[in-house]
Amino acid sequence: MAKSRKKYLPQKLFAKLTRVARKRFDKSKSTQKTYQETQKWVSANLYPLFKGENPNKVKISDIEAALDAILSGKKGPTKQKITCGDVFSVPDGDILEMNWWELEDTLFKIDPIVQTRINAEGFFTSSTLPAGQLYADSDTKEAINLIRENQENLSGATWVGVRKLKKGKKNDGSPCNYFIDFVLSTDGDVDYSDEVFGEEISLTPEQEAQRDERRKQIEEIKRQRAKARRAKQRKRPKSTKQPVSAPKKQDAEREKQLVKALELLRKDFDDGIFTKAEYKKERAKLISKFEEGGEIL
Repeated sequence: MAKSRKKYLPQKLFAKLTRVARKRFDKSKSTQKTYQETQKWVSANLYPLFKGENPNKVKISDIEAALDAILSGKKGPTKQKITCGDVFSVPDGDILEMNWWELEDTLFKIDPIVQTRINAEGFFTSSTLPAGQLYADSDTKEAINLIRENQENLSGATWVGVRKLKKGKKNDGSPCNYFIDFVLSTDGDVDYSDEVFGEEISLTPEQEAQRDERRKQIEEIKRQRAKARRAKQRKRPKSTKQPVSAPKKQDAEREKQLVKALELLRKDFDDGIFTKAEYKKERAKLISKFEEGGEIL
């Protein structure tokens, strides 16, 4: 159980820093920021100073002191160095595959300073940014909106997180040399040819086995998705158009309802109406209703 709780400590720490910073910024109109702007600022300035610490042991007074130092310009040059999260510490289950509307929740869930990118070819490709900053970036919401506007043509689209090496960087395990590329998959086919596993040479037999197992899992997922697509195509009527278009239109409408409901729930969470545990519970209920064919709104 302790290991499971430890997984969420970076998000809890980031949320605590954001709350304190937002309270400080709200004291003056000249420093007021939106929630997303505050997250972006915390990711770049405050979180690197407390990264790795237990949020339950970080004192509010220490956070406020760090804020004072940063805002008064006392932050030394050594504090400005870029700190990156480890892409290999992010569990496969968190990034392997998700529905297109779940990207923002995934960015919120992983370590805020893990380097990430949105790679929706044909719609939008972002810069490589820390997950917390990318989550708060307006371009991320724009990408989701573009996909939402085209959702009837992108039914079943998913995001797949692929760990990659930055161009010109060495595959030596240094956290800032890597990023997670969230690739939009519209047909179940994702290019894993440039995926990295954290170590380029001198792999132990155990690491070699892990690499082989990972590739087998990827291939199995691709086979299952291809099989599902073929089965769906076989079931389509060849002549009558009405039976085909009606379910498709209905599914698209229900998908819109789900996305709207998730957005409203997310806003309630951002406004402090729900705790994180309550938010996750309500979100799971909505997705369960959608998958079971129940009413969303």
